[in-house]
Amino acid sequence: MAETEVVTVIAVLSPKPGKKQRVIELLTTLVNGVTAHEPKTLQYEMHTQIDSDDIVMIEKYVDVEARLIHRDQPHFMEMFKVIANEKLLSQDLELRVLKKIAGFANR
Repeated sequence: MAETEVVTVIAVLSPKPGKKQRVIELLTTLVNGVTAHEPKTLQYEMHTQIDSDDIVMIEKYVDVEARLIHRDQPHFMEMFKVIANEKLLSQDLELRVLKKIAGFANR
């Protein structure tokens, strides 16, 4: 992947029963941190899956470096530390790092 290509990430978090709101609370704080401190993040959205408690993050970065910067931010590392310490997930985070090959985002 060339360093200047936009990087898209899909992350799926599966909260344990009764823990969805806590995970949403932590992720909302993360979204606010990304919004305030990561100008090379083009898109950072939290969604909930309609038919389950899974939370899906859709992320887009200007390049690989921006994604690596995101991963090393204190607000990112702290959130995952809390998620691990509180044992909020029923399974490991599912992460997909994508490169677009065709299509469009909007018309």
